[in-house]
Amino acid sequence: MDQKSSALTEESEVSKERRVTLKELPPDLQPREKFEALGGDHLSSEDLLAIILRSGTPQKTAVQLAREILTNAGGLSGLATASLAELNTWKIKGFGRVKHIEVAAFLELARRIARILKENARSKADAILTAEDIYGQILQNALDLSQECFWLVSLDVRGKLLEPVREIARGMLDRIQINPREVFRPAVRNSAYAVAFAHNHPSGDPTPSRQDIQLTDRLIEGAHLLGIYVLDHVVIGKQSHEHPNAYVSLRDLKRCKFDFTK
Repeated sequence: MDQKSSALTEESEVSKERRVTLKELPPDLQPREKFEALGGDHLSSEDLLAIILRSGTPQKTAVQLAREILTNAGGLSGLATASLAELNTWKIKGFGRVKHIEVAAFLELARRIARILKENARSKADAILTAEDIYGQILQNALDLSQECFWLVSLDVRGKLLEPVREIARGMLDRIQINPREVFRPAVRNSAYAVAFAHNHPSGDPTPSRQDIQLTDRLIEGAHLLGIYVLDHVVIGKQSHEHPNAYVSLRDLKRCKFDFTK
């Protein structure tokens, strides 16, 4: 064999042993480029895993290796629960110790993110942050009442209930007397960070009256002196074409001075 033939043979052998990288794939098959152009939602699980793996073997691309790993795991759900010790038992060519650690680290990070998102969702679901949340707490109390009632919702700094919704006053038909001292006594006793108010209109029309607005302004002033934030005052009626939600938020109407922040 002459020197030139020997050199070509050596080059061919090196080429056979070299790993196929993602950059060497056709542009439409390169997961990184697809991710950049289309976003992660448009990529398969194989493509996403291939980006983490970065390279395959001389015989298979990173995408093919990713497909083999997912098949061995029984799908994405199986991979999601795999530990490093479990990955170390998988006999897949091109998926060795370093890639085991990289994938296991990614899976652990994904699990931590999932836990945080779950905790945040649970906390947000339990928290009372909007007029809709307040209405949801009051609704059962307000059904089919022939008298006007006034309720207090006491909240901590995270928007969680400090005690069950408290009825402060009940009046005859459309008249009710509200004593600010009685309103805030439970909130102060519970060291409330914030409060919300609600009352019903037995007529079914939740449109706030001038007296409702004046009362709310007085209560906001009193809360300000006590260092308590007023989230909202919700007036509850019945669902109608004009009021499809069956309630009106005075904060949303911007008719009161909801401008105090701690």
